[in-house]
Amino acid sequence: MASSVRQTPGPRRHGRGSIIPARLIALAMWPFRRTRAGRPTRAVAAGGNPTREDERRRGLLAVSRMAVECAAAPKGTDPLRLIGDQIHAVTGAVGTIVSTFDEERSELRVHHVVAPAALRAIGERIIGQRVIGTVVPVPRGWGEEVLRGSMESADLTYLTFGRFPAAIETALKVALNIERFTGIGLSDGQRVFAAVLVGLPPGAPPLDPQVVDIFSKVATMLLRQKEAEEKTRDTESRFTDMVDGLPQPVFELDRRGSILFANATARSVFGVPSREARHAPPLLQIVAPQDRRAAFSEFVALRAGRSQKRFHFTFVRADGTPFPAVVTASPILRDGRVTGVRGVVGDLSLVQRAEQRARDSQQMLQLVLDLIPQTIFWKDRSSVYLGCNLVFAKRCGRPDPSAVVGLTDDDMPWRQEAERYREIDRQVMESGVPRLDYSQTMVTSRGVDRSVRLSKLPLRDSAGVLLGVLGISEDVTERMRSDEERRLLGAAVDQAVESVVITDTAGAIQYVNPAFLGAFGYPREDVLGANPRLLKSGRHDEAFYRQMWDTISDGQVWRGRLHNRRRDGSVLIEDAIISPVREAGGTSHYVKVARDVTYEVELEGRFQQAQKMEAVGRLAGGVAHDFNNILTVISGYGELLSQAGAGMPGGWREEIAAINEAADRARGLTAQLLAFSRKQKLEPAVIELDAVLRGIEPMLRRLIGEDIALGLTLESSRSTVFVDRGQIEQVILNLAVNARDAMPHGGRLALRTRRQRIDAQGLGARDARPGDYAILEVQDTGTGMTEEVKAHLFEPFFTTKPEHEGTGLGLATVYGIVAQSGGFIEVDSTLNRGATFRILLPIRDTAEAAPAAAGPSAAARGSQERVLLVEDDTPIRVLLRRSLEDGGFVVTDAPNAAQALQIARAHAGKFQLLVTDVVMPNGSGPALAETLRREQPEIKVLFISGYTAHETEKYGIAAGELNLLQKPFSMRELARRARETLDRP
Repeated sequence: MASSVRQTPGPRRHGRGSIIPARLIALAMWPFRRTRAGRPTRAVAAGGNPTREDERRRGLLAVSRMAVECAAAPKGTDPLRLIGDQIHAVTGAVGTIVSTFDEERSELRVHHVVAPAALRAIGERIIGQRVIGTVVPVPRGWGEEVLRGSMESADLTYLTFGRFPAAIETALKVALNIERFTGIGLSDGQRVFAAVLVGLPPGAPPLDPQVVDIFSKVATMLLRQKEAEEKTRDTESRFTDMVDGLPQPVFELDRRGSILFANATARSVFGVPSREARHAPPLLQIVAPQDRRAAFSEFVALRAGRSQKRFHFTFVRADGTPFPAVVTASPILRDGRVTGVRGVVGDLSLVQRAEQRARDSQQMLQLVLDLIPQTIFWKDRSSVYLGCNLVFAKRCGRPDPSAVVGLTDDDMPWRQEAERYREIDRQVMESGVPRLDYSQTMVTSRGVDRSVRLSKLPLRDSAGVLLGVLGISEDVTERMRSDEERRLLGAAVDQAVESVVITDTAGAIQYVNPAFLGAFGYPREDVLGANPRLLKSGRHDEAFYRQMWDTISDGQVWRGRLHNRRRDGSVLIEDAIISPVREAGGTSHYVKVARDVTYEVELEGRFQQAQKMEAVGRLAGGVAHDFNNILTVISGYGELLSQAGAGMPGGWREEIAAINEAADRARGLTAQLLAFSRKQKLEPAVIELDAVLRGIEPMLRRLIGEDIALGLTLESSRSTVFVDRGQIEQVILNLAVNARDAMPHGGRLALRTRRQRIDAQGLGARDARPGDYAILEVQDTGTGMTEEVKAHLFEPFFTTKPEHEGTGLGLATVYGIVAQSGGFIEVDSTLNRGATFRILLPIRDTAEAAPAAAGPSAAARGSQERVLLVEDDTPIRVLLRRSLEDGGFVVTDAPNAAQALQIARAHAGKFQLLVTDVVMPNGSGPALAETLRREQPEIKVLFISGYTAHETEKYGIAAGELNLLQKPFSMRELARRARETLDRP
């Protein structure tokens, strides 16, 4: 309530039609009904002055007037303000102060002040000020006692009378010319509502206590009445607002069926014009025609007093559209009589739509659950299935989730594990703690074990009440199989001998397997994230790499050979396949699988070299055969001329010597051809390599010259090798000459030997056995060579020397001799940094030593032994016959094997020696010898041949046999070998 200062009011009249409570009128008129003899008494003082009784009556009349004015006051009028105005008017007060009780602080505060206009400002200053209360006893139940005419009562309660602090009260008295304040307390006997302080002017009689008491009681009753009315109005308003807020139409009908009341929803639905719907349509007009008869019958039954009932009708909205509804109606009873019907209309279409939405929501939820690939189920607190999704139902062997409802684990394919599953359910529900992501084996409806990952959680409603358990599981059988396959694939890739590299589309390396790390020598952290260009060796040009990237960028597979560089700088050769890794969005990575073919390439190179050497060797062997035949004739006749040249002029002797010297050089050239083709005849022996080097050291110093320093480091520990001494000397000499030519301005030549065990890995692609080897190194400080020169170094006729300064057979001869001796040769060289030739020969551990070379001996001669000579080359046959005859043998010759056989048979037993060529047309020498030995066992055989040892081996004659004489040979050698053959037992 707002507080203010009121001007002194004038008399008020109550409005017409006001209802004055009878109790208030009775209380106000009570003093006038009291008489001594049954009649009202009016006491007036002598002289016409009002007596105390007159003042009392006047006060009581004022009380009656106050009651009437308060009862007639319009709604919303502040009763305290009205009471204060009335008390001020009837008491003749100079000023009246109304205070209200602050229950929180338990104290009175000024509510408003009634004073003359001139003093209104003073009253405004004290509004809200605290008032000091005085408590006095009053009878309990005073209202009833007053009406009965007696105020005697032993039950007392207390009224509170207020006053101001002394300073404020004194100021008010002076300002308002107030002699004293009289307090009137307003209380219901239990609590204080307010206090009215009446300020009386000087000379004014004090207020009659009975009047004051009546004022207090009537004012309190008025306040209580106003509060009750306000509460009733508030309750009605809240009820009406609440009903208006309902979503269902609510109505009241009178006994005729007309609408007396309709809430907001009913007004909107049925077109009722207002809440108190006096002009609303009757009930039957808002019911569909087909239901009006039934509706009227129900209305009549309710009007007759039947209790509440529910029934279904079709109603019609204001816009004419019908809708199904359920009506809950009951009769309205007042004083035991039915005055109408009250009802609530439920729109079934809304319910139906809500039910449909609920069904749709349920179906959507079930559809979502059915689309989830994991199994989902939920059970009650007894582990009975309440629901599940389709995946779980199928796993149980049920057609749909509804078939699972009500079942237990005892009804499932995994019934043998049912008790264990229920125990887990109980643990989860009792502890309230979910059990997440644990492994379990579950049996399907087909009896197949599947591996699942399962989680179980407590199932609670929105209030937290435990309902059961929720389970979610996922079949991980395929995932585990895939994981195992990936694990095996990863292990296979990690253990593969081929190197595997995976890059992203920009070329950054994402993965390498251990084979790659082992092949290239890089630690993993150095290559991950790097670009494969760090492996470039410089052997490929940019066009090569561009074509490779264009191929894989187009989604195609690239195959080819890569020359890459290891971490140590050496070159590794790979046969590689680079494939795009295709995913949904296109190519995501590239994977390279490569096989180290460095060994194969080296082996292939050696094989190609061997093929070239074989081809040249075949050519050399063929040339050597014819050349040997020619040289045999030249050197033989030269030897004959030399023997007969004692009586010739000096000039002729020099010319004959020149012929023999040229023949010797030609013989050496033929030996070189046969050496590099590895088809020359060898005479191997067990020798010490260090001893060979010491033996030829003087020759080496003369050969290389004084401007080249020679150093020997012999550390092979008396290691012996099985080689042809003359051939190994030739190897050393050729390498020394080659080193000398590479140091035209002088330098240093070092020869070193050592013994070393070499395993299979160290041998690499070489066709040799692991074991102990004697190593001979020949190192110079010369010009060195390029990689291209090294690639052709041992090819015959290949030379880097100017024309006419080399035959190109020196290193080819070295290669052939070493290979034929069971060893191999290596070369390390860099341009302008010299070269090192390394020869490895297998050690033959034996005490045998090379036999000493036989010194010159006297010429061997025959003793008229008969010799059968077989040679298809006529000049050679003539020369050999003459030489043997000059040597004391009796010779019969034949051009071929057939004629020789005829001659031998015609002179059976007369030939002691058969000298025959090995390879001849119309029959070979070995075949002829075999035939004659069967017929004439005592005959001896000496084979001669211009072919290589390789060719003679085809006829059963091994290299180094004593009965084979290799062309070209001297006539002295022929006679000696014939003599030795005849003398051999």
